Amino acid sequence: MSLVEGMNEKITIKEIAALAQVSIGTVDRVLHNRGRVSKETKEKVEKIAKDYDYKSNVNARKLKLNKAFEIAVLLPEADSYWQKHREGISKALSEFDFLNILFFEFKLNDSTTASMNLALDKALDSSPDGMIIAPIFFDSNELLLRRIKDAEVPVILIDSKIEGWDGQLSYIGQDAFQSGVTAAHLIDHGASNNYHVAVINFDQADEVKKTLQSRIAGFESYFSSMVVKPEIRKINIERDNRTISGLLSELSLIEDVRIYVPSSRIYLLNEAIEGKEFTRIVGCDLISQNFEMLRDNKIDFIINQLPFNQGYKAIRTLYKKLIMNREVEEYQFMPIEIVSKFNLDYCSL
Repeated sequence: MSLVEGMNEKITIKEIAALAQVSIGTVDRVLHNRGRVSKETKEKVEKIAKDYDYKSNVNARKLKLNKAFEIAVLLPEADSYWQKHREGISKALSEFDFLNILFFEFKLNDSTTASMNLALDKALDSSPDGMIIAPIFFDSNELLLRRIKDAEVPVILIDSKIEGWDGQLSYIGQDAFQSGVTAAHLIDHGASNNYHVAVINFDQADEVKKTLQSRIAGFESYFSSMVVKPEIRKINIERDNRTISGLLSELSLIEDVRIYVPSSRIYLLNEAIEGKEFTRIVGCDLISQNFEMLRDNKIDFIINQLPFNQGYKAIRTLYKKLIMNREVEEYQFMPIEIVSKFNLDYCSL
């Protein structure tokens, strides 16, 4: 009987060593990223571990470490979108019961940073071993970024990047600029030369949200090389003192109008859009309200950035760093998933 045939259900380090024809110590160094191992040996051991679904003895490592790790999570107050991050985090926690999570919330539409500073104060007072942060407005606040970096703990950024900042262990989310480019392609596909585009945001605070800015920049860049460009009108409901119903009534009078909402809140158009005809409507994030609008043929496409997966991967990444002492990728870009009514049933909320 061969070694493989005689294996237990779960492969051990000893069995990996036998298959790779190396010592147990070499396998341990590869799997736990300790010491020097040749590239060829490293690749061989990692392939065997992957092929046989090796999993380390987490409970033994927990006993050895003799501690629970405290993770501080800074997120905006829960809505349909941000709740998905919490659900992803909770799912990952069910696999790692030695990670303790403390949630600290800040107001999504408070760009003054007062609520963020308060949330950060509480998070840092908890002396966390790691942090997960959605830095919605953080990029414009150097003091706040310095405080996070000075904490000297691994920081995972989700949803939003901070350009030029080196304080994070890893970023998990979409490339917002490229998401905007993709949205523009969906808007433009099959269009004539004479169409109009309305880019709609809802709150004053949307004007300083880095992710939304990056999406709109990507959106506009798509058209930059065109000889004949569509007319793009950027509208902010609160800033421009508009109502949603009044705006959509006005836009519906224009021939061939296409709408792009670069946030998850395209559902705010739901009631006002009833009975009006627009050539194409593109939004972001497959939350339940937007799911129903797709099913009801009120919008054409959603660019989904998988918030549940962001939360789940953030915990997995901290586990890899804190528990396994392994290197992690600095940028973990989520797929730019395009959802329409035709593939809706195959996409998860």
